[in-house]
Amino acid sequence: MSHAAYGTTTGHGAPSLKGSLSVFTRIAGWIAKSHQTRAAERHLHSMDDRQLTDIGLSRSDIHDFVRGIRHQN
Repeated sequence: MSHAAYGTTTGHGAPSLKGSLSVFTRIAGWIAKSHQTRAAERHLHSMDDRQLTDIGLSRSDIHDFVRGIRHQN
């Protein structure tokens, strides 16, 4: 499949810098968000069960909570 299908060529068949930066920006954003998610999960796991209960969580909720996954009660 050609790069032209995605509108990321310079007109000479080579990928454009703008398209490459867009991919880089998305990857960098994903890495940053992943790092923040793991840090939040580590922090919550460092809390004791009483502290988690005080904020309305149980230990089994942590993984889904930091990823924004909601469960119906």
